[in-house]
Amino acid sequence: MKNFLDPVRNDRQLKALIGIDKNTFEKLLEAFSKSLLERPIEEYKMNRLNRKRRPGGGRKSQLVTAANKLCLVRFYLKNYPTFDLLGYLFELSRSKAEENFKKLLPVLKKAQAKLEVLPLQRIKSVTELEKLVAKAAEFETVAKEASKSPFRSTQKAMSS
Repeated sequence: MKNFLDPVRNDRQLKALIGIDKNTFEKLLEAFSKSLLERPIEEYKMNRLNRKRRPGGGRKSQLVTAANKLCLVRFYLKNYPTFDLLGYLFELSRSKAEENFKKLLPVLKKAQAKLEVLPLQRIKSVTELEKLVAKAAEFETVAKEASKSPFRSTQKAMSS
């Protein structure tokens, strides 16, 4: 498969496809590549007794580059297409698109954990919830103050 990002011309298109800009993608790709290299070792340790083939045996993936693998996961999480469409876009069958997504999602989570950018998953106490509510209220106050800017809005300017 060719590189999924080859036709992408600018950051706006990249954000529309995978939800992040080029700089963020490159940082995430570096961590994702490292996590991707660790995955076979972990899988081998877990499934060593049940293996039918040696490590490295079997059919090779059609998603050759780490960038395409990351794009597959990010594209799915951003757009939620059917696996038929995802397979079509990445030149895979529907079942292989789903299989690759399910294999690569934990790798992405691990990479995000390394970069410390995972969102908060669970609120463990009432005090933690109260802190989050306070932050949200603070953000709302800042947003209201910002909306009271001295500049005229574009709708008012156009109607004048």
